Amino acid sequence: MCGCQLDMRSASFLLNQTRAIRLSSMHCIRELRELNGQDIALVGGKAASLAEMMRANIPVPPGFVVLADADLTCDEILSAFDRLNVSIVAVRSSATVEDAPDASWAGQFETYLGVTRDGLVDAIQRCRDSAKSARVNAYRAEQGADNSTIAVAVIVQAMVDADAAGVCFTVHPVTKNPNHLIIEACLGLGDKLVGGEISPDSYIVDKLTETIIDVQLSSTAQVLSNDALRDLARLCKRIEDHYGFPCDVEWAHVEGSFSILQSRPITTL
Repeated sequence: MCGCQLDMRSASFLLNQTRAIRLSSMHCIRELRELNGQDIALVGGKAASLAEMMRANIPVPPGFVVLADADLTCDEILSAFDRLNVSIVAVRSSATVEDAPDASWAGQFETYLGVTRDGLVDAIQRCRDSAKSARVNAYRAEQGADNSTIAVAVIVQAMVDADAAGVCFTVHPVTKNPNHLIIEACLGLGDKLVGGEISPDSYIVDKLTETIIDVQLSSTAQVLSNDALRDLARLCKRIEDHYGFPCDVEWAHVEGSFSILQSRPITTL
């Protein structure tokens, strides 16, 4: 039985690798909507997760992925930007080692927000180059990752003009209560929150009853209304139920709706 399972896993891995090689030879970019959660070898963990959520009808901003071995003079990159029909985008890494169950690599690679068409190729190159930074090299050594197994694709997504943003842990990371999720929220974009530069509002919500159990404010007024908190809790529980494990979710709120920017396993439980 064990040998059979091993053979099946090996066959699945080889199939995904073969698909990645075939697709990468055809294009220098791939649209997120064309991908799925099995495409980690092709576009990295973050992009594959975004694509899987899109397929599950989770609200994710539209975008595309520049493959790790793509020639940045490729006309497809700017053509894909034009198809987004936006003036600015977010540029983020999607390495083959990111968002793994045992190591998230959160914050190791650079992200660039508000990137214009003229600055796109440069931002993609800088995002790739961040994989060679001292910070990444130190983390790589700590995780015991082999340089030869790390490839960095780059996600290009329409910027969300967020009035609020933050993170949600679908299991409380401190108490480890599986019925409590914790939401952290700040006004505007969430980059300063994720980077630890500001103190957010913090809310604890019961996943089963949607009761707001605890509220810790960073100022005099809540960043999110109680109704918005319940909507977000419901959405993040959908994501957890889809994946079947506790998730660390990055979100943005604009004009009464939520967009999901990233979801990865919680690695600290």
